[in-house]
Amino acid sequence: MTKKIFATALCATLIVAALVCFSACDEPKTTMQLLDERVSSRQTTQYTGQTEDSHVSVSTQEREKVFVADGEVGDKETVTAVIVTLPELSDEATYSYVLQGADGKVEGALTRSVIGNRLVAKIENADALGTLTSISVTSSASPEAPTTFELTDEMQGAIAPEVALQKAYEHFKTELDAELASEDGLQREIYLRFVNGKTDRDSEYYWYVSFIADRNDEMSVLLDPVDGSVVTSRVRP
Repeated sequence: MTKKIFATALCATLIVAALVCFSACDEPKTTMQLLDERVSSRQTTQYTGQTEDSHVSVSTQEREKVFVADGEVGDKETVTAVIVTLPELSDEATYSYVLQGADGKVEGALTRSVIGNRLVAKIENADALGTLTSISVTSSASPEAPTTFELTDEMQGAIAPEVALQKAYEHFKTELDAELASEDGLQREIYLRFVNGKTDRDSEYYWYVSFIADRNDEMSVLLDPVDGSVVTSRVRP
């Protein structure tokens, strides 16, 4: 008798669990959930450092492995990119870095970029280092004199990328709602990047949010990094 009661109770529990599961599966996704699924590039950190004649940028992005502006969201990876700009590079020397965080450090080789006097590196699992504090760059030509950069968190005090996405959606709500409600749904990929002027390293940072169908069909906006207000926007074509 006890076994029958247990079996009945177990069956009832499984049926309830299944009903709850099916009910949850039937719940429609929110607009922000649908938009989040279309994010192909999401920046989560931006650190910078400089000396009198050198500069470093350390930033983390979750982005497509094959980065193409085609409106589709491909397989993604999380990568921390290091870009070091020095006044000059020696053709004979090799370069390395030590990136220090509050919870640990990582070191590795820097390779030459095709752009100017730049050295670059990609780091995986940089989140394990915690808040980044400094990076030292060493040349094999003078290993006794590394260049050390104290890092500044440029995103400190800025709204989160998810909030920036919400603000950008509110700006383009009419257009995006119409596409979301269409038969094919939203056929755009979304970039969330924390940017400043390319020619002026000391210029202000902004959130750049772009809804891209292809290279010729894009809606983008620059947002104030603190309150998310719209600074400027563009629709192309």
